[in-house]
Amino acid sequence: MDIIAKYLPPILVGLAAVIPLAIALIKYVQKATEDKNWNVIVKMVLDLMVQAEHDYATGAERKEFVMNQMKVMAASVDFEVDWDKVSDLIDALCDMAHEVNVEG
Repeated sequence: MDIIAKYLPPILVGLAAVIPLAIALIKYVQKATEDKNWNVIVKMVLDLMVQAEHDYATGAERKEFVMNQMKVMAASVDFEVDWDKVSDLIDALCDMAHEVNVEG
């Protein structure tokens, strides 16, 4: 019993200090992975948008094509994607393209 009373409190204090650091490290690694993957997602979306521009007549059809292709690719590699962010990205890229291509 004396050994437990002697060593348990310092061990618990050490764990109390290490656990928040481990959680912070995990969050940092997850964020870094998401940021790295986001660049890949943007490139894939851009490539698919170019393809959709040639293959589909309406913006809705193009967006549906890009979203469906992204979902297939993500599922094939078991990759989690925030689909709302991808949808917003497509909308923002389309809006940007319309602004750049405005005839003056």
